Amino acid sequence: MWYLKLNFINQTPDNQEQYLKEAYKLSDSFPDNRATVLNNLGLVYKSLGKYNDAERCFNQAINVWYKMGKGEALETTNPYNGLGDLYRITGRYNQA
Repeated sequence: MWYLKLNFINQTPDNQEQYLKEAYKLSDSFPDNRATVLNNLGLVYKSLGKYNDAERCFNQAINVWYKMGKGEALETTNPYNGLGDLYRITGRYNQA
């Protein structure tokens, strides 16, 4: 993924959040990348305890996949997994 070249992996979650926000701005022309960025931003928000932001990002990633006609694609499982784990962490077991 192109934004990993920004040394994303070796950063703290706070810095990862900033990198992903920049990557999101650059992803307008690349819906596949936008969905991946949103999913990864959801993971970072989840790790920071920003659960509402994480849920929003996971749902946006799912919506991007569906708008591209790839709602059943394997990549769509990533934000669904993120949502399921988020629901588990926040005690919303019925939604998980």
